[in-house]
Amino acid sequence: MYRTIKGAMVPVIGSTWLYDEALPKLGFDYNNNVNLPDNSGNTVDGGVVLDDEVVSLIMENVKKDLDLVRPSTDENVYGLGKQIARIAQLVHIADVVTSQMLQQQEQPEDTVALNQTLANVSTQEYGPAAARIDEYVATFQKATNLLGSWLETVFENQMDDQLLYDAKFGGIVSKNGLGNPQDDFGNGRYNDHHFHYGYLLYASAIMGSINSTFVTLYGSHVDNLLYDIAYPANKDSTGADGAFFPLSRHKSWYDGHSFATGLFPFANGKSQESTSEAVNGYYGAYLWSMVRHNGASYNGASTDLADFSKLLMMMEIRGAQTYWHMEPPPEESQSPTDTNSSTTQSVASVATSSSSDPIYDARFASNYMVGNLGMLDAAASTWFGKEKLYVHMINFMPVTAATELLFTKDYVGVEYPKVIETLHGYIPMAWKGYTTCDQAIIDSSQAWAAAM
Repeated sequence: MYRTIKGAMVPVIGSTWLYDEALPKLGFDYNNNVNLPDNSGNTVDGGVVLDDEVVSLIMENVKKDLDLVRPSTDENVYGLGKQIARIAQLVHIADVVTSQMLQQQEQPEDTVALNQTLANVSTQEYGPAAARIDEYVATFQKATNLLGSWLETVFENQMDDQLLYDAKFGGIVSKNGLGNPQDDFGNGRYNDHHFHYGYLLYASAIMGSINSTFVTLYGSHVDNLLYDIAYPANKDSTGADGAFFPLSRHKSWYDGHSFATGLFPFANGKSQESTSEAVNGYYGAYLWSMVRHNGASYNGASTDLADFSKLLMMMEIRGAQTYWHMEPPPEESQSPTDTNSSTTQSVASVATSSSSDPIYDARFASNYMVGNLGMLDAAASTWFGKEKLYVHMINFMPVTAATELLFTKDYVGVEYPKVIETLHGYIPMAWKGYTTCDQAIIDSSQAWAAAM
């Protein structure tokens, strides 16, 4: 038996390999029997029916969050994309909550018809939250306008760090990154594109599902971001405008996951840190392909491009759960806070690891998460720090419907109490939202209480 960084090699006899991956039904929301908080009601079409108090609380926070942090045109494409995606999530939350209230009241969802019925909303008949539905719709419209404005800024190239087409290697790169290889996390040398553009694809899909005019105006612009990370054809393929894009730029079909490294050479080969942002990149590509190329906003029949993007996403999830999410054998478990716990595993250490663990030895697996996986090494650390919080949450963010596929209840059931729960009291505010969402996967009631 020969062991590698990914476990024992297995010989396969044959000239052709067939790979099957189940593609679940997935839209902007993952409709499943989730662990609902105690203050929710029953479900309607897979969604949670919330009481008036919860509705008011959610919409008040959406309104506040819209003004809390605004994007800036001098941000790099990664930072700007994250801020725009944050606005898109607020749009989606407001849309879901407001639409559900309208559905419960059997009122039309289009704005014109809605405005004609607002005056007839009865507090006595529908409750106090329903009487404020005009305020909620106004919040939704404000959020939508803000999202549209910032996406226009990006696709009209009105930000400082503009996006350009690089004919030499066939891709969309940032102006600053093209000029300086170290700028924008190496974007100009093709580092992290699936991280960066996933946020913009997600935001564009949200906007396109609400406003078809956005798709008409900027559809080809967004398509090029999708083609940059998820183009489904061979090496001779071209995009809609005849420009060349390579097949699924970051994906290693042999390894079963992506590598974020672009054209930079490293002794241990290419690597990837944030599996969750990789998943988000392909999830955003899938959502956009549904909105743009299928005319569906939530759960329409898939197309070839949609299926291909979803395949990339599901392969990434399988790869993350196999090579990043770790659990030591119960009898050999040790706390990741143990000073003797190894934070780096190389090919040499893998070769001598116990045969009872197919990939990582128990000592390393007690970290419960690989921070950065290279071709020849695995480290429980990140590019920006060794703290366990960073290692786990950089592989958790952002939180979308795809998170529930990536982080299973079984895994979080051991990861959260062994790692995240031990850090309570030492979690900076910037990360608390993510740790609370991690907790919500296994205990939504306690997570809701913690969020308050």
